[in-house]
Amino acid sequence: SDFPLIKLKILLDEKYISYFLDEYKVEKIEDSSYTGKKILEIAINETPYLKNLLLSFGSALKVLSPEKIKNEIESEISLMSKLNSVC
Repeated sequence: SDFPLIKLKILLDEKYISYFLDEYKVEKIEDSSYTGKKILEIAINETPYLKNLLLSFGSALKVLSPEKIKNEIESEISLMSKLNSVC
């Protein structure tokens, strides 16, 4: 792939873990302090549509690292919130 491979760490609802196991290289799965959620470490290419993929899981997914991706997701959510609150 032309896109860099990154190590993505996410907090994810357990019901979606199988999707990531089927589609990507999940390197580690850990318990979290949140009921029904696990922490996944995934080797994934940083493609232009990675942000959209992550956002598609809504509140079932939270990016923990890398900071760059986490910030991009937070910025997009903030922008979406502002746009959707305008009448």
